[in-house]
Amino acid sequence: MPQPARWRAGAFCCQDGPFCFVGILELASASWARCNLGGRSGNGKETSSGDTGHKGRLSEPRRNNRAGKGSSAVELAQKYELALEALKSYVAKAGFTDVVLGLSGGIDSSLTATMCVEAFGAQHVHGFMLPGPYSTDHSLIDAEDLARNLGIETQVISILEPYRGFEAALESALGGSLSGLASENTQARCRMVSLMAISNAKNWLLINTGNKSEACMGFSTLYGDTAGAFAPLGGFYKTDVFALSRWVNQRAIEQGSVAPIPEHVLVKPPSAELSPDAKDEEVMGIEYDVLDRILIAHYEQGLSIDEVAAQGFDAEQVAYVVKRTDGFAFKRAMEPPFPEAHFYA
Repeated sequence: MPQPARWRAGAFCCQDGPFCFVGILELASASWARCNLGGRSGNGKETSSGDTGHKGRLSEPRRNNRAGKGSSAVELAQKYELALEALKSYVAKAGFTDVVLGLSGGIDSSLTATMCVEAFGAQHVHGFMLPGPYSTDHSLIDAEDLARNLGIETQVISILEPYRGFEAALESALGGSLSGLASENTQARCRMVSLMAISNAKNWLLINTGNKSEACMGFSTLYGDTAGAFAPLGGFYKTDVFALSRWVNQRAIEQGSVAPIPEHVLVKPPSAELSPDAKDEEVMGIEYDVLDRILIAHYEQGLSIDEVAAQGFDAEQVAYVVKRTDGFAFKRAMEPPFPEAHFYA
């Protein structure tokens, strides 16, 4: 059974505005102490070179990430309630009544928005769609459908103009236009600059939408989607994000309500949409289902690399996951706090 998160008094500056929050999570779990994993927000991911990559957390094995199977309804309900209560507590102690987040049309921001509405009410949740040069129409449609189902107001802010402004300003220094990783990460940072400006202007707390799997793999953008005050999904592996999303929808249907998360969000391949036709699993070089089971075995259960490989995983793939996870600790140190319940004890 998941154990509740613990907090201790302290000063944690969660935004660059005048508000500082007292009370940070006590990083008490053995797996956290060993891996030093953190949280995430917004849209955008990096995958190599210095500050690149996606981030991640640690979770237990899941056989089918997109089907969202593996945990019982009771287990999922317990995990969801622990994360929900941690989110409520954090925002209340920080002194905020409203929150803001980016809506990408993806699974992470969809579940995060759903949780925020349950925690604070639709009128206190503000979602922004921030399309860039590689955003797809279906992602905007998915985000709009989610917002409609949740009853929250949304706005569209294109990052094309600020992105092109950075591209023009940097052309001389770069000896050409932005490309590759620099282009991808600049898009993510344009999104976060926009969200932080809104957060400061409106006095709304920025919520991070990252998960544990991507934090482990460094699959995130420093000063981009690693920003935010709190990451309610930061303690969940990606496979559980899918499972929790399915559970949330099923619970709504059983209660006679509309399922909040569009079905297309649950079945489409996750993508940061920072380059043409990019898929997250292809960029990381591993499927989430396999990734999570390796992370759980090594970091949650304490098995050695050889012991994990002996469970039937490819030895080179196990070594790759562990190397990336250990190597991107510096990025996780920059991520916001998250519910440090013992979700996978």
